[in-house]
Amino acid sequence: MSKLVIGGVSLSHLRDRDIQALFASAEALGVHEIDTAPAYGLSEEKIGKNLKNFEIKVNSKIFSPDVDSISRREVRRSVDNSLSLLRLESLHTLFLHSIREPLYRAEIHEELLKLKSEGKIVNLGYSGDGYDLRTLTSSYKFDAFQATLNVVDLGNLQFIRSNESMQSYIKRPLCNQVFKIKPKLEAVDFFYRLKRSESRDPQSYLARYKALFGNRLFARGGVDKVFGFIMSLHLNSKIIVGVSSVDHLAYLANLTSEFPTWSELEIAEHTDNWTRMANEETWKTLT
Repeated sequence: MSKLVIGGVSLSHLRDRDIQALFASAEALGVHEIDTAPAYGLSEEKIGKNLKNFEIKVNSKIFSPDVDSISRREVRRSVDNSLSLLRLESLHTLFLHSIREPLYRAEIHEELLKLKSEGKIVNLGYSGDGYDLRTLTSSYKFDAFQATLNVVDLGNLQFIRSNESMQSYIKRPLCNQVFKIKPKLEAVDFFYRLKRSESRDPQSYLARYKALFGNRLFARGGVDKVFGFIMSLHLNSKIIVGVSSVDHLAYLANLTSEFPTWSELEIAEHTDNWTRMANEETWKTLT
């Protein structure tokens, strides 16, 4: 069984026949899980239209980053809408996406547990980083979590290693969250400062990756190095990567299945090398 999970954001732009071919290829490669969200455009609708006859589990989310409020009614409405679009009776895992700790009250968790008891959710998860991830998963019972981990952002590594009672999902393994055009990067920084009175400094994040891998940000020559790092850690985690075609899926599946087994010493040396580069004074980690 592959550790790879299909990131569903790209499905909004694919034709139905291409999505069906992608699902068939996924099953043949042992990939049986897809990650989507209401914020991913037409992704949920496209999945629901083309998932019939395929044994692929679907995970979705509630809301988008930096929401200002959350209520029991909004939670239920979001889940019901996702199930309707996906044409499913239940979600394999529902993730609360970047809900900040002060907004998450006991009544919200109770509503989610009620949805779980009704069979609309099989597993309940949290998707986030840093303080909110640590605090919420220690205060409430979750079955799974998503956390950022890649060669230039190791802030969640210890958390992932020490929380094996929950199913962990690695998001942004290829650092793709910051590969946007310059105005988009500036907008992200602006709203981050507006809400938290501090800078996320996305330009430094982009510059750091380019210094390590050059300008070919999505080139396969860089992807295998990044995937190699993730696989060398031998974490009990699934890896979410946006997939855009059958060929792309096959390439990524081969990276997860063909990575060589390393000795503990080789893993330690590899990890120490990336940790040193990620912690250089010129790099500011996002935690």
